[in-house]
Amino acid sequence: MPLWLRTLLRPGVRLMQRLRLQAKLALVGTAMVVPLLLLMSVQVAQLLHARAQVLQAQQGLATHSTWAPLLEQVQDLRTAQLQLLAGKAELVATRDALRADLAAAAQRAETPLAPADAALRQAWQPAQQALLALAQRPQATTSAEALKGHAQAVQLMQDLLRFNAQRSGLTDDAAPRSRRPAALLVGWLARAPERVSMAQGLGLAALQRGSTHERERTDLLAIATAIEELGVDLQVKLQAWNQAGGQPPQMGAQVQMALAEWALALRATFGTPTPTGDAQAFAQSGNHLQHQINRLRDDTQGLLHLVYAEQKAALEKQLLAAGLAFGAALAAMAYLLVSFAMNFQSSVRGLRRATDAMAAGNLAHRANVYGRDELADIGTVMDRMSLHLSTMVAEIRNSATLVNLTGQQVSSGSARLAQRTDDQAGSLRNSITAINELAVTVASNAQAAQQLDGLTAQLTVQADEGNTAMRDTMQAVAQMRQASGRVAEVVAVIDDLAFQTGMLSLNAAIEAARAGEAGKGFAVVASEVRQLAQRCGESAEEIRKLIGDAGAQVDESSQKISHVSAALDAIVAGVRQVSQQLRGISHSSAEQSAGLAAVTSSVGSLDEITRDNAALAEESSTASHALVQRAVLLRQAVGSMQLRQGSAEEALALVKKAAAHFHAVGPEQAARDFHNAQGAFLDRDLYIFMLDRHGRYAAVGNDPGKVGQSFSTVPGLDRDYLERVWAAADSGGGWVAYHVMNPMTQLVTPKESYMMACGPDLVIGCGIYRTDLSHQLSDKPRATAWPSRKGKPLERAAA
Repeated sequence: MPLWLRTLLRPGVRLMQRLRLQAKLALVGTAMVVPLLLLMSVQVAQLLHARAQVLQAQQGLATHSTWAPLLEQVQDLRTAQLQLLAGKAELVATRDALRADLAAAAQRAETPLAPADAALRQAWQPAQQALLALAQRPQATTSAEALKGHAQAVQLMQDLLRFNAQRSGLTDDAAPRSRRPAALLVGWLARAPERVSMAQGLGLAALQRGSTHERERTDLLAIATAIEELGVDLQVKLQAWNQAGGQPPQMGAQVQMALAEWALALRATFGTPTPTGDAQAFAQSGNHLQHQINRLRDDTQGLLHLVYAEQKAALEKQLLAAGLAFGAALAAMAYLLVSFAMNFQSSVRGLRRATDAMAAGNLAHRANVYGRDELADIGTVMDRMSLHLSTMVAEIRNSATLVNLTGQQVSSGSARLAQRTDDQAGSLRNSITAINELAVTVASNAQAAQQLDGLTAQLTVQADEGNTAMRDTMQAVAQMRQASGRVAEVVAVIDDLAFQTGMLSLNAAIEAARAGEAGKGFAVVASEVRQLAQRCGESAEEIRKLIGDAGAQVDESSQKISHVSAALDAIVAGVRQVSQQLRGISHSSAEQSAGLAAVTSSVGSLDEITRDNAALAEESSTASHALVQRAVLLRQAVGSMQLRQGSAEEALALVKKAAAHFHAVGPEQAARDFHNAQGAFLDRDLYIFMLDRHGRYAAVGNDPGKVGQSFSTVPGLDRDYLERVWAAADSGGGWVAYHVMNPMTQLVTPKESYMMACGPDLVIGCGIYRTDLSHQLSDKPRATAWPSRKGKPLERAAA
């Protein structure tokens, strides 16, 4: 806005800032009504003035209609007087009757005059006196005297008619349609009868005398010329009347033709010193012409009356239309101002109630500002702002509730963590002591390993010597095995000898038997030899067994010695390996001792870190407890606000209330109560639903038609929804976050429901919608607003 315009508007703006709404409307109404009143007053005044002019013109026309016959009577009286002077004595009674009528008409002519019109009454007085004098004066002796008196009366009456026309505005009317006939009536129709009457009077007198004076003939010819001019003037005036939009009377054309004919008749009759023609015919023609002019006058007066009546009616209609228009304008202005005031006040009251409700924390109140004006736009924006704030506060309350629960868990976990960290620090201190002892033990073991390494070296030498002795023993045993083989061979020889000896003794016994008595002694010797052979055989057998046993034992001893030799070899190798390992263990023990010293130092540092962690865990527990308290304070701070949608705390309370009601009345009655639209379990967008382990709905508070259907029929729910629901319910109750399609926006919206088990196969839940605040201000604020009336939830989703 330009600076000059701001400077110009600054006083008005400051004035409007100081006034209340009623004062502003009154000021604006006054600023509008006063000029309208002034304009209307001017227009009405103009219309009233025009109407007054029309009324005045009508009054002037009425006065003219009253006075014009007087002029006609004067002219008739003059004609009769001229005829009497011409010698027609029988017209005395006619003249006297005309005088009486003129006197009576002069007396009556004063009656229509308005008492307030003093100027017109004053102008009428001389004319009235002249008329009365003309009606009462004695008989004139000459034509000149008669013409003079009548001419004076006619002149006064013509002047009076013109004065009346000027006073009444007959000839000054601005409307051509009325000005043209008025000018004809006041001007031409006042002159023409006088010319015709003069010509008729002079002509009748001349015809009755039978001769004309030179002056009379000249006057009659001049009047004939004037009558011709009157005809031409009448034609011009009739054309002007027609061009002005009026309809001239048909008598006008007849009068025009009659004037032309009568002017020719005058020239023909009085063109010579001795007039020719019949006086009675001339009188009748003159009377006929006068009658036509009078009819033209009467028609003109009638048309003027109609024109003035039409003008008056038109002005009255204009006055009525102006009054109605002004009244309608005032009524419309008053109606519009009152309507504007009512609408503005209603809108302002609606905005005020909305702002008061918002100031009082009632975000469920709707800014009901109807219309399409700026205030309605502000109401819409305020309603959207209220919805945004309600959603934001709901998110705060939900987050505060969830933070409170999570903070309690974190606080409890932090306390347990602090205790475990403290226990861990104690255990770590015990571990440090044990590690220190272990370091001493490892150092001792390192020394023992070094000593054992020396012993193992000596043992290795001794094992090598024992291995050498064992190899020598194995060689001796091998030689014994060879000697045992030879003894076995000798024993076999002895066994063969014993067998052969037995066979010989058997043969000797047979031969001795054959010899009989002579061979008895030989038989005894043979028997002895056989016994000796048997004993040798038995001894050989025993020796064989002994040698076999000895050989077996030698073999076994050889095998055992071999095994012992192998064992000694393994022992020697093992001792050598043990010696190497002990040497490595001794070296590793020394390194381990040094490492344990470093570990002891590191564990000491770890002990300090653990103690710091224990302190941090305790601080975390304290901070978690403070966070819970802050969450409680935050929830209390926004808890007094009335929201358009339910909060997590309300949903949790509603679930607990529904669970208690379920256990109190049973599942069937509880389901009916959950479906009751006017019950205690439907509040804005909060409602109770029950779900079994198979995923079928047993109750859906805002849509009973979903009962018996599976959760998979609800748009937006994922497949693991049922598992997470029962996981939360089986753990004692908890919140489950998921996405579901909002039936109003047809968009998938995040939602969280608190689930609580009510028996082995049923779970009760109640959910809250979570909103992305960055997309809260949408193009459909009013369609997505939650109704504030309890029991009328907006959404129809089943979960």
